[in-house]
This record gives sequence, C-alpha cells and structure tokens, in this order.
Amino acid sequence: MKIARVFIQEYPGRQVGDIHDIIDSENHPGSILSGIIAEVEIPEGMDERYLGATVENGEVTLAIDAAKLAAAEAAEKQAQVTAAYNQMNKDVYDQMAVVFGTTKSDSATAFEGTFRLMISKPELFSAQGLLADKAIGTFQAGDALDTDAKVADYGQARIDEIEQYAVFRMNRIKQFYAERAQILGS
Repeated sequence: MKIARVFIQEYPGRQVGDIHDIIDSENHPGSILSGIIAEVEIPEGMDERYLGATVENGEVTLAIDAAKLAAAEAAEKQAQVTAAYNQMNKDVYDQMAVVFGTTKSDSATAFEGTFRLMISKPELFSAQGLLADKAIGTFQAGDALDTDAKVADYGQARIDEIEQYAVFRMNRIKQFYAERAQILGS
C-alpha cells in the first residue's frame, strides 16, 4: 500500500494540499512534521504520477490532478512528435547519402550545381580525367567521362536521380506533417 504525505498546514515553501512525498507503507520511514503533514492511503489503481490533494477542514481528498495529467499527455505527444521528426530527418539524410554520397547539405548543393554544369558545359569536364563515381544510368562506377557526350549524359543521369530524391524528400516531409497532426490531434 502506498501513502501520500500531504501538507495540511502551510509550511515555508509549501502550500496546503502540496504532496510532500509518496511512500510504501512497508518501508515507512516514520512520521514527520506532526500536525503539518497528514498521511493518506492512496486508493488502489490510482496513478500516483498525477496525484493531487485537496484539504478541507483538515480532511485530505486525493484525486487525479487534471493539470498534471494534461502536462504529462502533452509531454508524451511532444516526445512522439520529436521521435517522428528525428525519423524523418534520418530517412532524408540516409537517402541523401545514397544520392550524393554525403549528408552535408552544402556538399549536396555543390554536387547538384556541378552536375547541372556538366550538362550545360560538358567541355569544361571532358578533358579532366574524371570517372563516374557511382553506377547510374548506362554508367558503371569508374567509367571514364572522357567525351562531352559522356559528361553530359552522366550529369543528366545524376540530375534525374536528384530530382527523384527531391520528390522523395518532399513526400517524406509531407508524411511527417501528417504524422505530427495525427499525434497532436489524438
């Protein structure tokens, strides 16, 4: 059996009805502040995390504190939203690593710009001894990008992949917003 020790008189830093602590009757440490704190048995099945007490004429009534319960529910929802956000972030960055070979946004942006430049000005790259860094389209990793046509085709294949990633990313963000709305609406 659990016992709540409740202030029935004001005490420095405590108000009437504040719960000092909750103890197990089998490990009772002894009475404290006689006449200021009353010991009240907690009804079986009452969740002590949300316990509140009221005192009228020296009589203590225990009940679930709606504010404590609401705060706990709000904290749980926020934790679920945070977990959903972290999972979305992980999914987006994992896919970014597949597409770009990095999870750094500035590097991914630089790669995209480079691939667009490979399409529009392949002559800048075709004599540089570049190799395909991944298998994509008709290319295998390590294939030489030694002609303007190969450079442009490789750049286009990478841009096509980036466009698919962009759609994936936006859909994953949309999914997170739906998850968040469901969590907060429940």
